[in-house]
Amino acid sequence: MKYAIAEVSGKQVKLEEGKTYKLDRFDGKITNVVFYKDDQFEKVGTPTVAGVTVKTEKVVDKKDKKVEIRRYRAKSRYRKVKGHRQPVTLIKIKEILNTKS
Repeated sequence: MKYAIAEVSGKQVKLEEGKTYKLDRFDGKITNVVFYKDDQFEKVGTPTVAGVTVKTEKVVDKKDKKVEIRRYRAKSRYRKVKGHRQPVTLIKIKEILNTKS
């Protein structure tokens, strides 16, 4: 099983070939691979792994589901409701390449 752990938007994400991921909005290019593993080779980056590239396909930019923030204070008629929709990017991992084995 081949996978890589990459830093995207300040978070580390485990990426596998052929899967689709919902990440915070970014340009769709993954450059900071911090760990790589396949059947015969395993490499931990210092701070990144040289020679490992992740080919991605940007599926769509959209907004996530709405999250409601509610505030309430008892006995004072104070109620507020606010909503937020986080912008996200859906990406599909096409291939994880290792040029230095």
